[in-house]
Amino acid sequence: PSGTKITYSSGPLVGYVFFKLDLYLMDANGSNKKRLTYFNEPGYPEYDGQLHNVGEGSWSPDGTRYIFHVHDHHSQHINSSDWSGNFCNGSDMEGYWERIAWQKEHLLDIYLNIKPTIYMITFAGPCGLM
Repeated sequence: PSGTKITYSSGPLVGYVFFKLDLYLMDANGSNKKRLTYFNEPGYPEYDGQLHNVGEGSWSPDGTRYIFHVHDHHSQHINSSDWSGNFCNGSDMEGYWERIAWQKEHLLDIYLNIKPTIYMITFAGPCGLM
């Protein structure tokens, strides 16, 4: 919300790229890149053996939570992460993961939006708003 950070999804440039995307954070000028999720990396809490695509997301108005879409081969879910203002990686991550929605059918396009004056999260897929 302050415009000083950018979140983005990235993955390896070889192989089956679409299902190996994780979430990253960097300063608005492109410096200080940090990996935030490890859904595709053995040895981390969020790794479950599936290939994942971490995609569309939105910051909470106060900048402390990031709501994001995760898609694997069998399901899609919307997750929320609270890093207590610190974006660290690996075992130093101070936050926790919380699944707030789950969709078994394959909705390939999910758009998230958090409004500062409303206590709701809206997201949309091919079937419309949910």
